[in-house]
Amino acid sequence: CLPPSSLLMNADGDSTDISSFRGKYSYIGFCSLDNLGCLGEFEYLKYFYHKHGNLLNIVIILPGSEKDRIPTFTDENSIPWKFWYCLNDTKILKDYKVRAYPVFYLLDREGKLIMSPAILPSAGFEQQLFNILKGRGEI
Repeated sequence: CLPPSSLLMNADGDSTDISSFRGKYSYIGFCSLDNLGCLGEFEYLKYFYHKHGNLLNIVIILPGSEKDRIPTFTDENSIPWKFWYCLNDTKILKDYKVRAYPVFYLLDREGKLIMSPAILPSAGFEQQLFNILKGRGEI
């Protein structure tokens, strides 16, 4: 099935929709810069970004209240991907049934939701991605 659609913004003022990430697998994470669990997952995501960036979009969605902190955080922590936020946090959190941070979802190349929720980066996501790619004959 297709995931719920919401307008996302980034610190540069760009806007997009989750459907714009089609073409690669998309690992969508709902996180907060104040959550220690999320901060730990970002280190794994850096590894995934550098190792699997050719086939995997990293899409991290933060609460809109954190939007002003994004530039400083990404600079200080050498984050290579963009963080996004939603102007209507309540709707997107409800649509994705987010009850706690962090939570991740995986979309295939066509934008279809294939893991809801997905395994956390630190809990073996790379192996799960490998199994999915192998099962689909992509590797």
